[in-house]
Amino acid sequence: MTCSPACTSGLICVASGTEGGAIINANDAGVCPSGTHPTGFENRCEHDLAYGCMPIPGACGGTVTCTCAAVLCKAPEICMGPTNGVLSCILEAP
Repeated sequence: MTCSPACTSGLICVASGTEGGAIINANDAGVCPSGTHPTGFENRCEHDLAYGCMPIPGACGGTVTCTCAAVLCKAPEICMGPTNGVLSCILEAP
């Protein structure tokens, strides 16, 4: 997924949310609860990420990496990417 509408110049798409935590199973029809999507593994579902455009930090100098853009993530989220123009801020739940 990505930001919709697409981010304009000077902004980057940031995905944030939780991965892991309690196991969520799809129902008998294979449908995941609202706010989740199929993982493709054992009829399990995971939480949907939220997407939004955020200003690229000046420290990035136009090239976004987690080294300069981790400030876009809220602790204890972990910065990942960017991949395909999306920076991810993920809370890894046990």
